[in-house]
Amino acid sequence: MYVVPKWFDALFTRDDSWNHQQVIAAGAFSGHKCVNFPIDGVRPLIGPPGTLFGWYGNVIHWGSSVHEDSPHQPRASVAWVFRRASSDGDPDCAPLTEQQVRTLTQRQRLELVVSSLKTFKHWYKIPKPMVRRLRAIMGGKKSVAVKVHTGLPQ
Repeated sequence: MYVVPKWFDALFTRDDSWNHQQVIAAGAFSGHKCVNFPIDGVRPLIGPPGTLFGWYGNVIHWGSSVHEDSPHQPRASVAWVFRRASSDGDPDCAPLTEQQVRTLTQRQRLELVVSSLKTFKHWYKIPKPMVRRLRAIMGGKKSVAVKVHTGLPQ
């Protein structure tokens, strides 16, 4: 993972800023992309497998690729969004309590993963083999637990 610490991000507190929401824009250099933050501020998050990293939601962050000739296996990551209990909640996504999380079945957990993939599909393409595999696992049924546990549309 790579991050741009807030002291390098002049727009860190500007959730209304288009440049902060769209950190990469088409540039004037023969169609190349340009970043809307100081490249010298980028910092890698380094840790052994299983390391837990956390950052504010408005921190610019991204993962990297593994070169096809690399002897290392690609990493996998899981992401969550945490909110303070005192903060305004998302009206479309009821919060899960710790007890609800502890009692989720494997099926309900998978449904949450599928729902998350749908939520973030505008940022990346979900590989067709993964879509087919998830459909097979889900048995082609509509998700019930996603609506019950998160309030997300099915």
